[in-house]
Amino acid sequence: MISSLRKYKSLDSTNFQKNSIRSVFYKIRSIHFSHKLTLVYFQIVINLYFTIKLYLPLYDPKAKSKLIISKLN
Repeated sequence: MISSLRKYKSLDSTNFQKNSIRSVFYKIRSIHFSHKLTLVYFQIVINLYFTIKLYLPLYDPKAKSKLIISKLN
C-alpha cells in the first residue's frame, strides 16, 4: 500500500513538472505570437500613415481630372 502510494506520488510529481513546463512553454509561445501580431499591426499602421502622408498632398481631384482630360484630347 505505501509503496504504491509512493509510486503514484512520484509519477504525479513528474507529470506535474512536465505539465508545468509545458504550460510555461505554451504561455511563452502565445506571448511571442501575440507580440508578433502586435508588431505586424503596428507596421501596417505606420505604413498606412506614411503612405497617406506622402500621397495626400499629391492628390488633387481637380488636377487629376484635368490631367485625364488633357490626355484624352
